[in-house]
Amino acid sequence: NEVRIRQFVSLVFLYKRGLYYGHGLDGQSEQFRGRVVFFKDELTSGNASIKIQNTRLEDNGTYTCVLFKPKTNEVEKEITIRLNVVWVSCVLELR
Repeated sequence: NEVRIRQFVSLVFLYKRGLYYGHGLDGQSEQFRGRVVFFKDELTSGNASIKIQNTRLEDNGTYTCVLFKPKTNEVEKEITIRLNVVWVSCVLELR
């Protein structure tokens, strides 16, 4: 199976033939590099979820997840969600 998750033109996550960003695949958008967690063990049960850590205001937007059928590269399922980041914490150090 192949799973692609995009925010507009930025490639947030890609899983292809057992490889994914940070584990054998390159090309992830710099904005998301090192911040996306993939639950690989859940994929066998149909869960292709990711978690974006250290969410930033610029992560606001529409995300599309596309699941492709093995071998045929036809779209099996496509889901679009809207992420609204409403609060980002910060720590101020006063000296």
